Amino acid sequence: MSNKGAQGRTFEPWMISSLALGAGFTGFVALTIPPYVTKATGEASAAGIVLAVMSLTAALGPVLGALADRYRAHRLAMCSGLLGMAVAFAAYGLSARDESVFALNAILMGVSGAAVAAVMPVFIVGASLPPDLMVKRLTAMNVMEGVGLMVGGALMGFATEAGWSFAQRFWLAAGFLAVCFLTVVPTSAKPAARIIPATAALVDGPPAGKGGRLRVVFFSVFGLFLAVRVLAAASTNSVTGQIANIMPSVFAITPAGTDTAVAVAGFLSIGLYVAAGVLVARRGGVEAYLAGTGVRLVGALGLALAGTFVPEQAMLSLLAMQITYMANPIMRLSASDVGARFATVPVGQTNGWLISGSSIGAFLGNLTAGALAQALGYNAINWFSAVAMAAAVVLLVFGLMPAEMRKRRAEALEPPTRDT
Repeated sequence: MSNKGAQGRTFEPWMISSLALGAGFTGFVALTIPPYVTKATGEASAAGIVLAVMSLTAALGPVLGALADRYRAHRLAMCSGLLGMAVAFAAYGLSARDESVFALNAILMGVSGAAVAAVMPVFIVGASLPPDLMVKRLTAMNVMEGVGLMVGGALMGFATEAGWSFAQRFWLAAGFLAVCFLTVVPTSAKPAARIIPATAALVDGPPAGKGGRLRVVFFSVFGLFLAVRVLAAASTNSVTGQIANIMPSVFAITPAGTDTAVAVAGFLSIGLYVAAGVLVARRGGVEAYLAGTGVRLVGALGLALAGTFVPEQAMLSLLAMQITYMANPIMRLSASDVGARFATVPVGQTNGWLISGSSIGAFLGNLTAGALAQALGYNAINWFSAVAMAAAVVLLVFGLMPAEMRKRRAEALEPPTRDT
């Protein structure tokens, strides 16, 4: 009876790994590393380079996920990633302002975060769960990431307000992630044992040369969506990665105020993940993703216009900031649905390509953001974000939506399948 109840639970303790990812990779990194590197080097571009290195190494996610599949090492990959993030923050705490270790720590952070992000969904989608339970657990896992963002922002807000040094804040982050690691290690054994080895058909796909597969991926509707993912990630990460520099520099929001605003964004995202799931179910992934990019564009334009014309209006800038974060749950939940709908390669490779697209976009966005901040000031990042997201919206409206309409018309002509 108890085992049956455990099997049917929506939340499981190993999902604390998602909370750690939200707090660590989305919260702690954005709120501590950019201002720390900028202050240590005196160059705004340096923070962009460090974040770009972190994003580029995160592109290893598909490789790490494939290795975990091959050797049934999902638990090892996830727990090692959690430990790696904790060690990376501890290393930043120990390094004081030693610039020589910035890139090394960024690589460790990027690889560790990628390992957690790539493996976590497998504990759900690889367990052959009933569809309704699978959706509930995926939603719960994503909600935990929003909770992590809220907790991460709140902790950094407290530490900043209390006057903690960067080293002390790094140690706080390391300690929090270490507690998450110690929680996940004993609670992830049984969920890992439920993972069914991926079939060769799902992982390897049809026999084809590498060149043939690349053509199938890139010269297709799926390839168009990958381009959208790159643009959207470049837009999003250019702002969220530098938010701890943008808000104080452009709008005179205190660092503690920025941390608190990020915590509020995490709180709001909890409900938005649930709403995003409903939107995807009712309207489909493409329309939901388009809605998310529209919201993101409004937020980016709001920040850019406020920074240009009314930077003294703090409440307006904080509202625009919240709108930019509100788009993330919608885009994140709908991306998998869109990818699966237009996939030209097996499902395992599809997820890998989606992760790679986001990582490449984040790399380009962070690198561009640092260069723009150095040359033109931090509000230039907001304008870049708006232009990149506008380009993504154009591709969605004139590329993805027509393809979706054609696909719906074709599906309407197909004879209904009988339930067995």
